[in-house]
Amino acid sequence: MRKYSHTILLFILVLTFSPLFSQINQHPLPPKQPSIQERLEMIDNKICNQLEITFEQKTAIKNAFRVFFTDMDQMMRNVNGASPDKAKIEKLENSRDEKIKNILSPALYFRYIKFEKTTRPKRNKPKGPAPSK
Repeated sequence: MRKYSHTILLFILVLTFSPLFSQINQHPLPPKQPSIQERLEMIDNKICNQLEITFEQKTAIKNAFRVFFTDMDQMMRNVNGASPDKAKIEKLENSRDEKIKNILSPALYFRYIKFEKTTRPKRNKPKGPAPSK
């Protein structure tokens, strides 16, 4: 009888705690944001190397993006994980693009805009209708 009571107790404990352990990894943390240096290397690869520009233009573009990334990181820290104001993001993007527009020819700037769109983070869009509550 004692042997069965231990088995039953063990079975009850497993049934009780197994759902708790199975839910631990259901909401993994979001991926870590690349460092500013890593993002600048991506800009160098995806934009600067594609545009065939001078060293001075390349330096100016990377400086504009360094300021942009620094300001965006600061804005993200200030909102504590919430979505920042779209108007503030657009203001930072416009400031960055205006600096770059001043150093590139119109044809190069047009190509820059095309390449810049490839550097934006991919957003996970929900598939199908929104779940009902």
